[in-house]
Amino acid sequence: MKRYLLIALPMLCIAVAAILILSPLTRVAITRSKGKIDEGRFLDVEIGSMSAAAHKALTDRGFRHIERTQGGNCMGIFYEANFEVNLYFDDSWRRGTICVASIDGRVRSVRWYYDFLDP
Repeated sequence: MKRYLLIALPMLCIAVAAILILSPLTRVAITRSKGKIDEGRFLDVEIGSMSAAAHKALTDRGFRHIERTQGGNCMGIFYEANFEVNLYFDDSWRRGTICVASIDGRVRSVRWYYDFLDP
């Protein structure tokens, strides 16, 4: 039993580390499960970039585009009518949602929430 633990425990640690290192989405889902940026970059979506580039970056990662609205509420933030708000889902085991808000075709904020325990 002791010998089994000496082998199994390091293997488990290596497997967990590999998952965290290899997949940015998994790393985000576990270590930064919710957040918002108004500057910088999140999952290849850069603040100030074209909203079409953000759409491509997210759909290329496997996100499903759910809706596009002019203004309104998205993940607890109310956006005025001059904002275009796009909502994306990660339907994998990670169960994530990303909201991208843009003005005049340029990304102004990105908000995300992951809950892999959500049904």
